[in-house]
Amino acid sequence: MKNNRKYKQRTYVLGLCLIIFLFFTGNTLATNSKSLKLQNKIGAISALREKLITRHATAIELIDKLEILMIELKREIKSKQKQLKITSYQEATRNPRIDYNIKLIQQVLVYISGLKKKIPYLKTGNDELEFLYQQADDNLKIFETLNDMKIEKLLDRINHVSNKYESEANHLLIDIDNIALTSPEKIWDKIMISIVSP
Repeated sequence: MKNNRKYKQRTYVLGLCLIIFLFFTGNTLATNSKSLKLQNKIGAISALREKLITRHATAIELIDKLEILMIELKREIKSKQKQLKITSYQEATRNPRIDYNIKLIQQVLVYISGLKKKIPYLKTGNDELEFLYQQADDNLKIFETLNDMKIEKLLDRINHVSNKYESEANHLLIDIDNIALTSPEKIWDKIMISIVSP
């Protein structure tokens, strides 16, 4: 009877230890899974930020190049205008080179406008991702004290913001459909009143 009682107690204690072990092991595995997810997201955020930083720099560089091109086109128009003694826009449009340059300036202005609209968007994206990166990194450092709901909310937020900026990070998209073209005549008038040395 005594042996049977000791056997039951020992079985009970072992069973209880097994339950406690499984509970903590399962919790640890879930925590490690969340930790791994968070580490992966931190890596993804870092890569996405790099892409946005590159796109931002590319946009600024393109604006600079387009502005230089526009100055060269204006100089050529001004030079042709002086050479041919053109006094009106109507006369200018009869010269294929001047007409082409004015239309090219029209397109360059659209691209510059589109790129200038993208620069703040890319900067905001980088700032948002930097904040999330820091928050995820901080949370990873104190992971054991966080509950699963906070981690899930953070992971959802990271996914949302990452998806928002992912397409922009891979392609510098400019929506030229929503940018009004400057009329060729206005471009001509601006060139004629500006001081551009040939």
